[in-house]
Amino acid sequence: MLKIQFMNYQKFEQKLQQYRLIDDDFMSVFFDGQNEIMEFILKIILNKKLKVTQTKTQTEINKLGKRSVRLDILATDADGNLYNIEMQRADKGAIPKRARFISAMLDSDLLEKGKDFSDLSETYVIFFTENDVLKSGLPIYNIERIITQTGKFFGDDSHIIYINGAYKNYDSEIGKLIFDFLCRDPEQIKNQEIAELTRFFKNGKGKTTMFQKVSSAYEDGIAEGIAKGKAEGKAEGKAEGKAEERTNFATRLLKATAMSISEIAALANLAFEQVEELAKQIRKPQTAN
Repeated sequence: MLKIQFMNYQKFEQKLQQYRLIDDDFMSVFFDGQNEIMEFILKIILNKKLKVTQTKTQTEINKLGKRSVRLDILATDADGNLYNIEMQRADKGAIPKRARFISAMLDSDLLEKGKDFSDLSETYVIFFTENDVLKSGLPIYNIERIITQTGKFFGDDSHIIYINGAYKNYDSEIGKLIFDFLCRDPEQIKNQEIAELTRFFKNGKGKTTMFQKVSSAYEDGIAEGIAKGKAEGKAEGKAEGKAEERTNFATRLLKATAMSISEIAALANLAFEQVEELAKQIRKPQTAN
């Protein structure tokens, strides 16, 4: 019987000190329920005042028979507007069509049956990417729909923003935020609000919560791997069993009938060469062709 190896605290301590805000395990605990810190971050990104009333991590949106999406961070403000922040270390996770898909999923989850389209809330899909995915060297990219002939905004209240983690000028507010999202040491973090919460989870009482989350994810991953291995083994066993049944069936036909190898191969769903090899063991050589 396979035994799950639980993460020990020493191993967790080593991992914890290497975590950054862009890393999934740390991010999912750091931001969950942290309305004030999310409000602080969004004000820097959007350069506007807002009041965050709810912040959740790892929110899943499912549509029957369609592809689902798991949102890294989803925040709601006092006006009902939605803010989704996606932490993307790999470029393939931040392609434009993924931003489009997430934006559409947010809309489809917002509007209740019978409501008017004008009731749709404003939505922001914000990608924080480790690399400069859009490749223009800017710290932040604001993507809006415009009327191409006039250059005026379309005004559908749907916004997509990319933040470039490869940007290295840390003098501006957005530059400092980029630095903080990629910084491992809370003593080096530039924004005090982020530094304090990072200390809480890395060196303070929040470490216990972080350990529970990380070790649980670690164990779930191992358990999932074991379950997958068992399922694959079971499927392989079934396949082997069916192959054995077909071989036994062909053997009985070879012994009891004078059918040709081609006919038996077709009936038993086996390759001609397999039945031919069986026939060499069962029938006389001259009748095996």
